[in-house]
Amino acid sequence: MKELERKRKGEGEGREAAPESYNTVTKLIAGPFAKEVAQIWPGPRLGEYLTATDTRRHVWHLWFSSRRMSFRPDNPMSTELAYAQLTFGRSKDLITQATGSQPAGLIRALGRLGPKARPARVYRALATILATDGPGAKFIRHAAVLPDDLILGLATLPPGLEAKSVLRLFQKGRLPPYALGYFTWSLARLEKLMGSSAAQSIVAARNPLEAIRDAILDLPFPDPPWPGNSLLRPVTARDRLKKVGDDFENCLRGFHRERQSVLTVINGVEYLYEWCGHEPALLLFQRVGSIGWFLKEARGRKNAEVSDETRAEILKSLASASSLCPVWDLGEEVWHSDGFFQEHVIFSGM
Repeated sequence: MKELERKRKGEGEGREAAPESYNTVTKLIAGPFAKEVAQIWPGPRLGEYLTATDTRRHVWHLWFSSRRMSFRPDNPMSTELAYAQLTFGRSKDLITQATGSQPAGLIRALGRLGPKARPARVYRALATILATDGPGAKFIRHAAVLPDDLILGLATLPPGLEAKSVLRLFQKGRLPPYALGYFTWSLARLEKLMGSSAAQSIVAARNPLEAIRDAILDLPFPDPPWPGNSLLRPVTARDRLKKVGDDFENCLRGFHRERQSVLTVINGVEYLYEWCGHEPALLLFQRVGSIGWFLKEARGRKNAEVSDETRAEILKSLASASSLCPVWDLGEEVWHSDGFFQEHVIFSGM
């Protein structure tokens, strides 16, 4: 009995040493999985983890990353079961447990991740890419190095879309990895809408990502909520929006603000109207579902406030448009009860 107590005490001392290892070597190599490693390989066992091959350690990291596993590092029984499973289990079996399949090339790819652990989402992304077996998988199998941003970027590639031209752009350093999925899908959609020549021009551009953004922003504006009249004229194109910004000398002249405004218009969220009365003004309407549009902002040249007389004229003109709310200052208290539109101050300036 005394011998058993001494043995248990020795095991306890071994586990008490884990936090020290966790704070130094374990944290350096195991990174986000340092807690799990310190619990499964405490004290003298830590050498088993540290002396394992990079490939084997990354198989363990993949196992930790999986949402399929129910390992609990704070439960001694779960820890002992995990130790036996990870120590004696075949890498292929552990991968099957972690991913539910055997993605071709996964073990080899794990062996090229280097000595240190990667974030959990990188392991999940790598397994997903290779399980999908699309263009991203082929790229992974032939890549000499596998940085995190590349793996995460390849994981965003939409399945079923041609990505060879996009991946060539990335290989040449002309496209960042985070934009791979967005660029591939957008290019396919623009090619369908505008033709292959438009897509080829984007790919051939000096900055393809900037070119595809411009192509999207140059899409036609949707029909205005109200056709307007001789005094109230909708801004129906990007070129006209730029011209209005220059004429009014307001923030629409700014590169980012102009782009943001165009995007909100083509997304059907906002619409701009020019007031062509004695005192010119620019009106910004925001959509309220299928009900209509309310006046969010109205300013004159250089963001100046408009006079009371012009306000009255604008409201009179709006009264003939059923889809436009003929109220000058809705006030955020209208939506205060549920917080809806609480962030908008109707006459806050443009």
